[in-house]
Amino acid sequence: MFEIEKILHHIIENPQICIAFSLSGLLFLYLLLGFNRKPKSLIGENVLITGGGMGIGREMVLQLIQHGCNIIIWDININKANEVVHEIKELNPHIHAYAVQCDVSSFDAVKTAATSTRELLKGASIDILINNAGIVSGKSIINLTEHDINRTMGVNYFAQCWLVKEFLPEMIERKHGHIVNISSVMGLLGASNLTDYCSSKFASV
Repeated sequence: MFEIEKILHHIIENPQICIAFSLSGLLFLYLLLGFNRKPKSLIGENVLITGGGMGIGREMVLQLIQHGCNIIIWDININKANEVVHEIKELNPHIHAYAVQCDVSSFDAVKTAATSTRELLKGASIDILINNAGIVSGKSIINLTEHDINRTMGVNYFAQCWLVKEFLPEMIERKHGHIVNISSVMGLLGASNLTDYCSSKFASV
């Protein structure tokens, strides 16, 4: 018992340890309560995903339609986005799926695409926003041009800001919505020929 009292006294006298224990307790409660929750139904939710025309974005789209989500794909490559929309309609003709061309690095382009999206949805709102679009140049810092760096930061980080600014106010007003920003472990590390990419992902993290 004396040892336990010494340990408790040591914890109380050290604020950093107290904070660590508090955070650990909160995490435990969150996990405990979270695991007991029923899965959220996504049927009929309108999901906007950037960069959904290929790669990870396309795979997420194909997973989401299995949960009954309607899909809006924003992609700079409209042909790829339309291919995925066609694929969705073949897999499940009851799902509403749309493709909108957008350079997400441009604030003005995001505003224009948002207007087009709202018209397609006939006034309905975005329930889930997934900021997935990303690019990588694969050049050394010496060989990167100003355009390369601006482009990487624009697509990988600033685009997330532009879309959150566009759709978050509606979610707050409706008290309904989710935002997912896709980042990368490279935002916490460094690697050769990925200076701009790592920096953009660090900003996202």
